[in-house]
Amino acid sequence: MEDLDHLLRYLNGTTTREIRLEPSNMDIQVYADASFMLHPDRKGHTGCLVTLGLLGPRIGAKSSKQKMIVLSSTEGEVVAAFESLPLLRTAAALNKAFGYNDIPVLHQDNKSAIEMMHAGRGSSKHTKHFDLRLKHIQEMIKEHAVEVQHCHNLVELPTHLGTQEMPADHLSKAMTGRKFEKCMEALMGRPEKLYDGAAMAT
Repeated sequence: MEDLDHLLRYLNGTTTREIRLEPSNMDIQVYADASFMLHPDRKGHTGCLVTLGLLGPRIGAKSSKQKMIVLSSTEGEVVAAFESLPLLRTAAALNKAFGYNDIPVLHQDNKSAIEMMHAGRGSSKHTKHFDLRLKHIQEMIKEHAVEVQHCHNLVELPTHLGTQEMPADHLSKAMTGRKFEKCMEALMGRPEKLYDGAAMAT
């Protein structure tokens, strides 16, 4: 009865939160974000979001503790990108089966991580486990199985917003208050709420 009561309270409290399914196109967009050393054992946390079209309907999401310790936030972003690949591949395979574009775009908010993924190496020495993940992403980029872009190519953001408005931000860390409400609206298919009316690319 407690579980049923909890469910009924949830339904009553979300009657005005419909999910919008209005994609601008059928291209797969993947947003990967990471929080550095979030957990007590100093492992990070990955947040991943998959949409149809730029900031379109959410068709996949993931929030999980990272499986390895990294030495910087940049490395954490690379691990987050790697851990988003299962969702990315599934969405791409479905798009291919239905005859749509099957080359997903992976959005990152860390330019150094993007450079590392393209180069397949960084400026410092990495463990072999991290190198494996980095080389795997580089290989996918070379084979045109994924395209990696900086997330600020998505929208014309007001300069004061910065990277905190990354669409997968709410999946990599705990949020409360207005920020939580904005991310909830975006998750339900109202990305304009996340950006306070900022102009979105089409």
